[in-house]
Amino acid sequence: MTSVAQWVNMVGSQYGINTTDAVAVFAKQGITMELIPQITNSEWKEMITQVGVRTALRKAAVDLADEVSSPDDVLREKVEAAREEKNMLEHQESQQKEMNNRYRQQIDMLQTSLSDKTTQLINEGAKRDTLMNESMNASMEKNTMASSLATLSMQKSQLLEEKRKAVTDRDAALVQAKALATYATNMPGM
Repeated sequence: MTSVAQWVNMVGSQYGINTTDAVAVFAKQGITMELIPQITNSEWKEMITQVGVRTALRKAAVDLADEVSSPDDVLREKVEAAREEKNMLEHQESQQKEMNNRYRQQIDMLQTSLSDKTTQLINEGAKRDTLMNESMNASMEKNTMASSLATLSMQKSQLLEEKRKAVTDRDAALVQAKALATYATNMPGM
């Protein structure tokens, strides 16, 4: 990275002016490359009395502002990325909960259907001829529903595992965001 003295001398060379006094002023004032774009007009007038040198340095400082990225900007970008990831994980968790609710509704419907079929079998139990046919049909439907219920139960278990992972990822993102926030708060010069 360019030092303040190198930058001031480079600006002087670019405009064909002597910037030796400006280098000494910047060093005396403790000006860093990150601070140059933040110097106000009144501070420029106070530090650099020569109009030509001051004008050249101010123009170069405006260009420098686009090149210098402060640690705060980098940290802000990281925090924003962590927030976006957190929001995405929360959205995924919400979708998982919605899917779980739908599966619960389907399971309840299947259980209700199974209950209805069982009741129907009991009510038809009085008729011997139809009992055998209905019993076989109900048994087959019951097996199909039990199979569907088992499949749904497996899907539910998979979704719960995915939800657990999403929650773990979200918690990790929150811990990272907190760590970044603590780091930003404890940075020297803040």
